[in-house]
Amino acid sequence: MVDKKPDPALSSLDDRLKKARAQTEDETAPVVKSSSYGTAMRIGVELVVGVVIGLLIGRLLDSWLDTSPLMMIIFLFVGFAAGVNNVIREHSRMQTEDE
Repeated sequence: MVDKKPDPALSSLDDRLKKARAQTEDETAPVVKSSSYGTAMRIGVELVVGVVIGLLIGRLLDSWLDTSPLMMIIFLFVGFAAGVNNVIREHSRMQTEDE
């Protein structure tokens, strides 16, 4: 077997990489918080989109199954429930972020 000696340039590179990694791990990235206005807009959009998607799915199912307003009404409530669920989830995330 041939016993290879480590290349001094590689060991120097390894030492410099370890030093650079230690410095970047010490520096914490600043936390960027979204503005209140942006969060409120996103919550509103999520609520409206849930209702609209529910209406569209209900309308498509009504035309496919020929059950005129039934599926649209059911999926309106399902979309509303999904939108409210997203709002509650965002509120919980904001509360844990503040603590």
